[in-house]
Amino acid sequence: LWEVFVPCGTEYEALPLGSKYMYRIKGCDVTDNDKIDPFGQRFEVPPAHATVVSGCNDSICPGAFKWSDADWLEARSKLRADDSFRRQPMAIYEVHLPSWRRTMEGGLL
Repeated sequence: LWEVFVPCGTEYEALPLGSKYMYRIKGCDVTDNDKIDPFGQRFEVPPAHATVVSGCNDSICPGAFKWSDADWLEARSKLRADDSFRRQPMAIYEVHLPSWRRTMEGGLL
């Protein structure tokens, strides 16, 4: 059984960007567990842990990331034009994600 409560009023309206939310899972033992949205794109800074409503747009973030890969994108499109990108060297990396997890003090888990 799933239940959703969105405190936005009676009309269908979007949550304002920057709103914070969590999923509340009610256990059979009457406990409530608040969880982040596993598909969220923005989150509060720990130790807070709510998901933050994002418009999939970096412009709402202070100091939004500035892309600087125009030269690379142009070179890639030229390689794709004649299919020569298939003859270029490629590196494939494997990452062990748990190795990157950190404690609240910054140490490795």
